[in-house]
Amino acid sequence: MDEKELSAFLDSLMQPKSEPAASPKEAVSESTAPPESLPNPTPDSIPEPLPDFISDSLPEPLGELAAPVSKREFVLGILVLLLAVVGIISLIMAGIRMGHRAKAKSSEDAALLDCIRPLVIMDMPEFSPDAPLTDDQMLSAAIWTMIVENTLPTETEQLGMCRVSTTELLRIANERFAADCAPETYRTMGSTDDLRFYYDAETASYFVPADPKVFTYTPQLRQKSYHEDGSILQLTVDYLEEYPSWKQGDPQVQKTMVFSLQNTSGNWEILSLTQQTE
Repeated sequence: MDEKELSAFLDSLMQPKSEPAASPKEAVSESTAPPESLPNPTPDSIPEPLPDFISDSLPEPLGELAAPVSKREFVLGILVLLLAVVGIISLIMAGIRMGHRAKAKSSEDAALLDCIRPLVIMDMPEFSPDAPLTDDQMLSAAIWTMIVENTLPTETEQLGMCRVSTTELLRIANERFAADCAPETYRTMGSTDDLRFYYDAETASYFVPADPKVFTYTPQLRQKSYHEDGSILQLTVDYLEEYPSWKQGDPQVQKTMVFSLQNTSGNWEILSLTQQTE
């Protein structure tokens, strides 16, 4: 063996031998090795579960896309929506109208009580067209009307008295009682020295306490009804006894009176007053 052959032999020995390619069957068998042949995972290699606040916020997997809405279904949906809106608006308007009616009724009741309040305070006796009030009674009622409505003159004179002309009192009395009161003479009115209306002949006026203090009755509306023709209104009113602030207790009904009124050009006129009998 010459030198070249020996060198070639040695080089062949030093080169690594290549393994033959695996057959398809062998490759399949290796990829489907049983689980026992896989390495066991360590505790550190197992991922921890996601926190609840993250898992809850993950979106749900999308389902199948909804079928397209037909033109007919679209039109029906619009009609249903419009009907719902109309129904809601109708309910709102009905509630507003009911609120207005309740407010109007409350305002009317308050106006009626203000109309009869002077007669309740002065404990006016019964009267009717057949047994009308006297001139003094109508003038006293006119004075109490100004006191209750706070329309007395703001300027006061001696002893906290204010001056009211007889002309103004006659106007109020005639409007309130639908009468034609025209006294031939005037005189001082009042049952007690603490609450007396003094007449001044020189000025044809009355001196009236600017802030009278009296405890009499407070009206409480029990029933309101109209006659058959609707022109006459009857008010059934309870008279509650007034107490000073230092006296405790609920006001008690002392008596019940019936007022007959009519509305003339927006003005309530008192036609009669009778006591209700049980």
